[in-house]
Amino acid sequence: MLISLLVRNYALIEEVRLEFDAGLNIITGETGAGKSILLGAIQLLLGGRADKKQIYDVSKKCIAEANFANSDTILKLLEDHDLDVEDNLVIRRELSPSGKSRAFINDTPVSVAILREFGALLIDLNRQHELLDVQSVEFHYQLIDALANSKKDKEHYSQSYQTFNVSKKRLVKLKEEAAAHLKESNYLKFQLDEVEALELKEGDYASLESQLEKLSKQEDILRASQQSEQVLVSSEQAITDQLRLLYSIWNDLSQLDDTYASIAERILALIEESTDLASEIAGMDHNNADLVDREALEERYSQISQLLLKHQLQDANGLLELVDVWTSELSSSQDRDQEIKQIEEELTKTEQALRQQAKGLSAKRIKHFSSLENKVNALLDRLGMQHAKITVDHTLSDTLNQHGLDLIEILFSSNKGSDYRQIKSVASGGEMSRLMLCMKTIAAEKIAFPTLIFDEIDTGVSGEIAHKMGSMLKQISKGHQVIVITHSPQVAAQSNRHFEVFKDSSGERSLSLVRQLDESDKIEAIARMLSGNQLTETALENARDLIGVN
Repeated sequence: MLISLLVRNYALIEEVRLEFDAGLNIITGETGAGKSILLGAIQLLLGGRADKKQIYDVSKKCIAEANFANSDTILKLLEDHDLDVEDNLVIRRELSPSGKSRAFINDTPVSVAILREFGALLIDLNRQHELLDVQSVEFHYQLIDALANSKKDKEHYSQSYQTFNVSKKRLVKLKEEAAAHLKESNYLKFQLDEVEALELKEGDYASLESQLEKLSKQEDILRASQQSEQVLVSSEQAITDQLRLLYSIWNDLSQLDDTYASIAERILALIEESTDLASEIAGMDHNNADLVDREALEERYSQISQLLLKHQLQDANGLLELVDVWTSELSSSQDRDQEIKQIEEELTKTEQALRQQAKGLSAKRIKHFSSLENKVNALLDRLGMQHAKITVDHTLSDTLNQHGLDLIEILFSSNKGSDYRQIKSVASGGEMSRLMLCMKTIAAEKIAFPTLIFDEIDTGVSGEIAHKMGSMLKQISKGHQVIVITHSPQVAAQSNRHFEVFKDSSGERSLSLVRQLDESDKIEAIARMLSGNQLTETALENARDLIGVN
């Protein structure tokens, strides 16, 4: 609910403060007095376009500020945007002479986008040429669900449908990823098979290098063996023979001194070591290279070397690490495939449940189509549109949508015998205004609207029809705050609180002023509206009759 409005230095307004009633608030005034200026200030608060040309005194900033009663929805939105909670919600918009605009919620700076988000929950603005709700299919569903008492069913369905869509989007993404990675996975599998075919083990490559190096030096090894055997035992000057001679000499002297005996022993040890070494060398299989498939070794070594070059690695251990990486990536791909399968199974079950919910929702709605048509058409008749009718166009879809399986739109026929068509394509501004009032009168019993503002929707309406329109606005105001800008005395007479906008041109510049009328002022204001500003006793009496006072 809008508690109060402050407008300062805006258009022709120097400063205006208004305190609103919870019921029906009426704003009247002569054409050009400034009623639309108040509405412009409210639109500025809702996140509308700011223009420095709107500033009255260019040496000061322009301010529009409104106090609203808090609600659960508003408190949740404050929490979502991490904004302070106060006793009331205070929205302020400032416009500097330079053209810079600033927005505040509870004295915290916010973006215009956030301001609009709050504004959509606070004010429902209805202007004759901007009646979006009456044309909106979304509102048509909202109205029907309100009459069918299926709001909770719709909310439950919407939550399930949202979860369903999230899963569908996840499935699409996973399938796109799977398709994108299919070739990559195939190539990874090829590379993995290529490496695993070699059955690599840690140290294999170094061992191959050692074996091939040994094979390449086989002649040198054989030559070294033969030379060693000759030097040690076979030649005329063999080391073992020379050592035996020395041993004989020192052994003969060993009885003279222990030192000589020690030398003899050490020489004997050298003889034994030389003999053992010669035996070991002689016992080596110098022809084992013939038993090895040298070509196979070279082929394996070449394959590993090519893979190292291909993957820009320094050693074969890097290939083993790559195997781990590729295996993990392929396993991830398999996990994705498993998740795809799981989501598909879940979606099938969820869709079946959703279809059951949608069928139940549809059954509830269908029962109230005739009731809605009859109620709206009866109200249209009351407002002088005897031949104007609505009908609910309904088909069942095979595909689930945000509303269930129903495809619903309220169609309109303004003349007897005319085809029913989309409201926006056949209804005039006046017809749309009255149709909107009828629909919202019915909806007001079931839907918690924000503050409803009606701007001159009664244009072209007078007499008894205007009185009925005022009665309908009064009916809506019993459950919702309503603000009406009107030229109709019949509508104005229904007010709980009446504001009059007037222009003061006594100074150097014209000013738009607003005053709240007491009962006496209200009678006079309506009398002037009835008599064309001629304040006659008859007009005053008629005004009293309209208001219902003696």
